[in-house]
Amino acid sequence: YDDIMIQCHDDPDADAIASGFALREFLVSRGKSPRLVYSGKKPITKPDMKLMCDLCKIPLEYLPEPEGTAELLITVDCQPGNSNVAPLGAGQTAVIDHHKISNPERRTPLWDVRTYDACCTIVWDLLRHAGFIPRTKELSTALYFGLYMDTVYFQSLSHQTDLEMKNTLEFDRTIFDQLKASNLSLDDLIICGQALSNPHYNAEYRFAVAEAQPCDPNLLGVISDMMMGVQSVDMCISYCVLTGYVKISVRSHDPNIPADRLAGRVTWGIGEYGSRGETVAGGKLFRTALEAICQGDGWDGLSGGAGRLI
Repeated sequence: YDDIMIQCHDDPDADAIASGFALREFLVSRGKSPRLVYSGKKPITKPDMKLMCDLCKIPLEYLPEPEGTAELLITVDCQPGNSNVAPLGAGQTAVIDHHKISNPERRTPLWDVRTYDACCTIVWDLLRHAGFIPRTKELSTALYFGLYMDTVYFQSLSHQTDLEMKNTLEFDRTIFDQLKASNLSLDDLIICGQALSNPHYNAEYRFAVAEAQPCDPNLLGVISDMMMGVQSVDMCISYCVLTGYVKISVRSHDPNIPADRLAGRVTWGIGEYGSRGETVAGGKLFRTALEAICQGDGWDGLSGGAGRLI
């Protein structure tokens, strides 16, 4: 293929961007000219993602609408058909992802899905077996930061290949430190503080639920990770009410109630979910379904209603 497009999921995080960037650099080294893109309702707003593209010289394009049909579309850190992936035209589609397959019927021989800690590790492993080693500090740093963010600052690093990539990459410490220091804006900090100031807590099940103001869905993961740092919390869900749905972020350290099963139970019949295995999951609760269940709350007054439902 010559007309190749690499697609990150909507509102991409560090892992998706690093995965797409590494794949693009490999294809460029093989004489191709792929585009690295993402779509969705809005461009990136998180300061660390914007800085990552700037400092690591990542040519990531935002496509508000599809632009024609690519010969080959490669989605990274996501799977076509999921709600966080805007459909783009493609003659052939390939997938590289580390989330569980949401619809096995869509899988083709061009899918590489592994339960690694980060998608960028899958790309790194593929490329090293193809004889391509990251030789620029920008690419190595992007991969390192992608793994860092997707493993909660290396706290949930568990897979041997992820650990091998972490110990192998020769990254730029100055760039990495700048990216670490720009994870949250002041507005993000206020949203996190308000969400964590009054969580619902069940001592019997060591389970916490926190509502956040409408925010970037990636911020919910930050809030959930903060709650999981509390000694008496084994499971948690953070959520925010957005237009048309409630976004949830799920975490669990309880082997008897893994995050994927918890997310599946919460969203059963009223939404959808995706997971990275037993510790991390996320999903949506749809507006129409919630209005039917939370009668009397109304959508505008749903604050707390979703929390009671969860």
